[in-house]
Amino acid sequence: MLKVIVSADGIIYLFVFFKVFNLKYRMYLEGVLNYVKSNAICIDFTTVGVDTSQLVVKKECEKEIGYLDAPVSGGPEGTEQGTLTIMIGGNETAFDNVLPSKKF
Repeated sequence: MLKVIVSADGIIYLFVFFKVFNLKYRMYLEGVLNYVKSNAICIDFTTVGVDTSQLVVKKECEKEIGYLDAPVSGGPEGTEQGTLTIMIGGNETAFDNVLPSKKF
């Protein structure tokens, strides 16, 4: 897995199960980010509070990594019905680099 992280242009992740949530974020911030190459883009589909997002953004900016906060809304019903909603926020350059076109 480390080889994939080191060579990847981006990482997409979603942490679930609130009981282990803080541990997973700590592992991400202290582990994975040490190996991600500069100018990679990380897309976080986890629904978190503003404080957590700001912490992740700070760490990723220190490493010159693009960050898009993209929480998913809709839950299991939205998954079954195909009605999930993704709200994306972050650096416009990172956003432009992950989408071939904003015409949708």
